[in-house]
This record gives sequence, structure tokens and C-alpha cells, in this order.
Amino acid sequence: MKYIKALLVIVVLVLAFVMAVQNYENLKTPLVFSFDIIFYKYESPRMSLASVTVIAFLTGLIVMGLYGMAERFRMKRQIRSLRDEVRKRDKEFDSFRNLSAPVESAYREKADDME
Repeated sequence: MKYIKALLVIVVLVLAFVMAVQNYENLKTPLVFSFDIIFYKYESPRMSLASVTVIAFLTGLIVMGLYGMAERFRMKRQIRSLRDEVRKRDKEFDSFRNLSAPVESAYREKADDME
């Protein structure tokens, strides 16, 4: 699975590189983002389309990485609580198992006495 994942990453990077080389002129196109509200007006500095794409990609990477970490910690916490519950139930089951042995021998003794 590791090799398939590494191969997939390499293929995606090669495709991104080919796309960037073939569309170099379009990626140099300058962009200006503006934000105009009644009380506030903002205009970003001129940036190329390539830099906007890279910034958007990195932002998504960071956000999804943080989400993945939060999900991983939540799952670890759930696994820990489930393991604790299993241990508790195993102890309870063992106590019933140990309890049933003397009771079973007592029934046998009564059955032998009745014969």
C-alpha cells in the first residue's frame, strides 16, 4: 500500500509540473482581489495566478491536516474508552466464571445427597 501511495503522489506531482509548464503564460497572469463594503475597502497586491493557486493549496492542506489530527485524537480517545470497557467486562466475566465453580460443586453435592 505504501508503494501505491508513493506512486500516486509521484504521478500527481508530474501531472502538476506538466500542467504548469504547458500553461506558464496563463499562470503569470496578475490578479488583484478587492473587497468593498460600505465602511471598508481592501485591495490585495498584484499576485500571479500561480501564487494564488499555491496559497489556496497550502491553506487547504493545513486545514485538512488540522481536521485529520483532530479526528485522529477523537478516534484514539474512543478506542481508549472502548478498551477500558472491554477490560471492565472481562473482569466482570471472570468474576462470574470464578463464582460459578463453587456453586456448581454445591449442586453436585446436593444431587449426590438426594440419590
